[in-house]
Amino acid sequence: MDVEEYCKFMFNKKNIYNCNLCPENKELQNRRENQLPCGQYHCWVALSCDRGSENEKL
Repeated sequence: MDVEEYCKFMFNKKNIYNCNLCPENKELQNRRENQLPCGQYHCWVALSCDRGSENEKL
Protein backbone atom coordinates (compact mmCIF):
# COMPACT_ATOMS: atom_id res chain seq x y z
CA MET A 1 0.00 0.00 0.00
CA ASP A 2 1.48 3.33 -1.02
CA VAL A 3 1.13 6.58 0.90
CA GLU A 4 -1.84 7.81 -1.15
CA GLU A 5 -3.80 4.58 -0.61
CA TYR A 6 -2.90 4.64 3.08
CA CYS A 7 -4.23 8.19 3.47
CA LYS A 8 -7.42 7.38 1.54
CA PHE A 9 -8.05 4.47 3.90
CA MET A 10 -7.22 6.36 7.09
CA PHE A 11 -9.32 9.43 6.29
CA ASN A 12 -12.43 7.52 5.17
CA LYS A 13 -15.01 7.31 7.97
CA LYS A 14 -16.44 4.16 6.36
CA ASN A 15 -13.24 2.37 7.46
CA ILE A 16 -13.69 3.03 11.18
CA TYR A 17 -13.18 -0.31 12.97
CA ASN A 18 -12.59 -2.07 9.63
CA CYS A 19 -9.66 -3.87 11.24
CA ASN A 20 -9.51 -6.67 8.66
CA LEU A 21 -8.44 -4.24 5.93
CA CYS A 22 -6.55 -1.71 8.05
CA PRO A 23 -2.85 -1.32 7.19
CA GLU A 24 -2.08 -0.87 10.91
CA ASN A 25 -3.53 -4.29 11.80
CA LYS A 26 -0.71 -6.34 13.34
CA GLU A 27 -3.03 -9.28 14.09
CA LEU A 28 -1.88 -9.36 17.71
CA GLN A 29 -2.83 -12.64 19.32
CA ASN A 30 -2.24 -11.75 22.98
CA ARG A 31 -4.34 -8.60 23.23
CA ARG A 32 -5.69 -7.11 26.42
CA GLU A 33 -9.40 -6.46 26.88
CA ASN A 34 -10.71 -3.77 24.52
CA GLN A 35 -7.41 -3.73 22.60
CA LEU A 36 -7.72 -3.70 18.81
CA PRO A 37 -5.69 -6.02 16.52
CA CYS A 38 -3.22 -3.18 15.93
CA GLY A 39 -2.46 -3.00 19.64
CA GLN A 40 -4.23 0.31 20.18
CA TYR A 41 -7.33 1.04 22.24
CA HIS A 42 -8.66 3.66 19.83
CA CYS A 43 -9.19 3.13 16.11
CA TRP A 44 -6.51 4.78 13.97
CA VAL A 45 -9.09 5.67 11.34
CA ALA A 46 -11.47 7.26 13.86
CA LEU A 47 -8.60 9.32 15.23
CA SER A 48 -7.45 10.30 11.73
CA CYS A 49 -10.96 11.35 10.71
CA ASP A 50 -11.42 13.41 13.86
CA ARG A 51 -8.04 15.01 13.26
CA GLY A 52 -8.98 15.74 9.64
CA SER A 53 -12.20 17.48 10.72
CA GLU A 54 -10.26 19.54 13.20
CA ASN A 55 -7.79 20.60 10.49
CA GLU A 56 -10.63 21.55 8.13
CA LYS A 57 -11.89 24.06 10.68
CA LEU A 58 -8.56 25.91 10.68
